Amino acid sequence: MKTYEGIWLNGKNYSHGDALTLDPLDPKFNPFEQDVLAFYQLWFSEAENFEFKTSGTTGEPKIITFERKDLIRSANISISTFKLQTGHNILLCLSPQYVAGKMMMVRAFVGGLPLIAIDPQLNQFAHLDRDIEFAAFVPNQVSGILNDSLMVQKFEGIKKVIIGGGEINNDDFRKLKQLKNNVYQTYSMTETLTHVAIRKVSGSNSNDYYNVLKSFSISTDERGCLKVKSPYQSDWLQTNDLVKVIDEKRFIWKGRVDNVVNSGGIKIIPEEIEKLIESVFNSLNLDHNFFVAGLPDKLLGNKLVLFIEGELIVNQEGLLEKLNTNLPNYKSPKEIILIRNFHYTLTGKINRSATVKSIYNVD
Repeated sequence: MKTYEGIWLNGKNYSHGDALTLDPLDPKFNPFEQDVLAFYQLWFSEAENFEFKTSGTTGEPKIITFERKDLIRSANISISTFKLQTGHNILLCLSPQYVAGKMMMVRAFVGGLPLIAIDPQLNQFAHLDRDIEFAAFVPNQVSGILNDSLMVQKFEGIKKVIIGGGEINNDDFRKLKQLKNNVYQTYSMTETLTHVAIRKVSGSNSNDYYNVLKSFSISTDERGCLKVKSPYQSDWLQTNDLVKVIDEKRFIWKGRVDNVVNSGGIKIIPEEIEKLIESVFNSLNLDHNFFVAGLPDKLLGNKLVLFIEGELIVNQEGLLEKLNTNLPNYKSPKEIILIRNFHYTLTGKINRSATVKSIYNVD
């Protein structure tokens, strides 16, 4: 392993020796700084096993253990994919409590990449005064950046950016496409030590399909859901992600099979409908969080319902009429339900099932 020189943490430089001897529980460090220092010390203690917490998007969060050699192999796949070289600065502005943050640190350690760590709760670029080769963000962070012209300028200065942990909304996609740096959306899981595949979302060569990374293989089950073979596990990993496989190294993500609504014998993929609804929201200058889901209906079996967080500034009936005009009839919501606050996972994704169950106790 390459010699590591230290870390740049929230505007302060710590040598390798300091980073190893500082007390992560010292109250002068905030929670993010504590997590960064704790993982730094764990890695250089030559620990052989590492625990990762899943996000809980589709169930209860759980702990998965990987061996050190798996983390190193994953880091090397990323380093090779994004052509990172010793001395390239990389930016950490994700919590090291989860796999994305931990693996960004491991890439730095394995590749001899200077690590610039900035608390994600702060302005990501407030103290940034150096060139960044590689960085990772979640969609919510990107949305905030794209709404600030100064932040966009600095964001575009990062040569390679990956965005993972959730779907990018249509408005942000349009803005990202105009950027000149290399921005990728990732398909990733804790179980695969982050990204399995990437798709380019910036520039003229952006596309709608994911390219599977070297050392991974894909297939589908009888439902059309993706199966992944990773280099870290002997068995295929079964997902609930509906995909269209183009070939052995490319696929298009469609949605989650557990979100599918069977309404009147027609299977509706909510994620596809939500993209259409988002276009209507943009035309009406609505920026509410929302999702669609099925509720029991005597006639249809399940009816498609649009759940919106907060209070609407437009008439509900008028919005339904607008949606009916712009969406296929059998895929248009039959009802709108307002909820003051959605339930969210620990990583900030909308927890659809928990939100619906909390109001209607629907299974």
